[in-house]
Amino acid sequence: MSKIKENQRVGKVGEFLHRLKRLGEGRNLKRTGIGSDYSYEKDYLIGTKLRKSYDEVKTGNAKLSPRQNQMRKKVPRYNVERYHL
Repeated sequence: MSKIKENQRVGKVGEFLHRLKRLGEGRNLKRTGIGSDYSYEKDYLIGTKLRKSYDEVKTGNAKLSPRQNQMRKKVPRYNVERYHL
């Protein structure tokens, strides 16, 4: 198996684990595709205010792309979740 295929496979496993984690927290994840992997809304204090957060899933020592770095600087609730598989 080529290194690229192996990295893609590990990345998919990391995203699957992240979805399980967020679903366990009661979060409804939506796939974004540009600048982050997922978005979700947090319901603060009796459901009156929603705040959108973004999650980027990385496995191992993977680095953020330039677009992801740009989003991270621009969006206050941009989380990078790391999974070491």
